[in-house]
Amino acid sequence: MGFPETLKRILGVVMSARLRWPDAPITVGVESVAYQRAVAQALRDNAWGRDFNIVELTASKNKRWRAEALGVEIEKGNVLLHGDNGVVDAAQKIVYVECTSFPCSEHDDTVDMLGYGAEMLLTNNYAAPSIG
Repeated sequence: MGFPETLKRILGVVMSARLRWPDAPITVGVESVAYQRAVAQALRDNAWGRDFNIVELTASKNKRWRAEALGVEIEKGNVLLHGDNGVVDAAQKIVYVECTSFPCSEHDDTVDMLGYGAEMLLTNNYAAPSIG
């Protein structure tokens, strides 16, 4: 995915969240490597970044540990994925597959995303700005 498409997707998710939760603070985490750093800067430099907090995230040195911990928590039912009757929704199947089969899964982007999201939720290192 190219730079413009990345910006469009981030802004689309932010706009969807803003419509669903108009008064909630929104924080967007962007990995602080290579071109992702440029994405964070582009968001900050434009009016888009005024409605949400942008946090640069540093990759953990031990992705395998993080992925295995997430996989265990998903299998134990401590990470809830959308679905009915114990069957994961097709749209979230990639989350389940990547996290429970790492490092044998084809990709690991979802492992990173979920790991960063959990870190942002479980620590107060990424406080969102107040809206208003």
